[in-house]
Amino acid sequence: MRKIISFFLPFFLVTQLHAQTENVVEYLNFFNNHHIAINNAAMAYLQYSIHREDINEIDGKRQEVVAQLTISIDQIKQSPPFGEDNSLKEEALKVYQLLLKSFSGDFSELFQLKLQSQTSFEAMEKYFAARKITEKQVEEASKRYLNAQINFAKKYNVELIEAEQNNDIEVLNRLNNYHQAVFLRYFKVNVLNNDFMDALNMQDTEKATKILIQLKSVSETELKSLQAMPGFDGDESYKNAAISLVQEVKKLSSENYPKMLNILKKPQSELRQEDVEQFNSIIATTQVALPTLNNNVNVAGNDLLKKFVPEPRVGQRL
Repeated sequence: MRKIISFFLPFFLVTQLHAQTENVVEYLNFFNNHHIAINNAAMAYLQYSIHREDINEIDGKRQEVVAQLTISIDQIKQSPPFGEDNSLKEEALKVYQLLLKSFSGDFSELFQLKLQSQTSFEAMEKYFAARKITEKQVEEASKRYLNAQINFAKKYNVELIEAEQNNDIEVLNRLNNYHQAVFLRYFKVNVLNNDFMDALNMQDTEKATKILIQLKSVSETELKSLQAMPGFDGDESYKNAAISLVQEVKKLSSENYPKMLNILKKPQSELRQEDVEQFNSIIATTQVALPTLNNNVNVAGNDLLKKFVPEPRVGQRL
């Protein structure tokens, strides 16, 4: 699964209306220029993480975000307040320090948590929850910073125009939430399905029976949730691929998996050749169908991200 990190912050363009002094516009532009530079670096990182495969190249872009944040924080720290008004400086530092923490220390911790979560729904859910906390902190700090800009501009009669790029930022943040929502629903079913097959392989029929009960219930619930979800801006490919996978698992858990379990529960003396053939036939079918459906989901998810996240371009600006 490719990752999105919704750390993109809306910003304003500054135009002079009846500013009390030219310095007011220059002061606002100083902060706005740092804001744009950070968003440019974050966008480049996102684009590379979606469209490139080289881990070192992708991490290089992450390090560029860290470098830009470090530069911006240092320069803002050294900047004087505007008269006695220190609001912009204080709020800008809060949001950028949070971002720096997220892209450096916290980011590494979240990445390690993700590595531990590949086969556990609970761990994956914890991973997303940890990301949500970080994203929420950044979002709240960003809102305070934007409000500080608005209040500052009003105070000194400066007009702020919302940047057109904010629409793109809003789309990326929605895409992040949508992708996570679809992923968690089919991932939960996948993990239970794998747990059931592992129990069968270990011939632990008691454990397999318990898991199968869960699998039937969860696959039905998650299928309904996925079917009720809209597409993303008209694109239903990712959702539909996830639905196909969950439908197949739901069907297996209702029809073929109980047959396999019943065969496995039979005493060796009662096993017939047709039982063995039926068991092996179901296994062979699942070994073809499920990997194919899983691959379809991964491809659809990656294609969705690539569709709405543009390719990186040299010299690109937001």
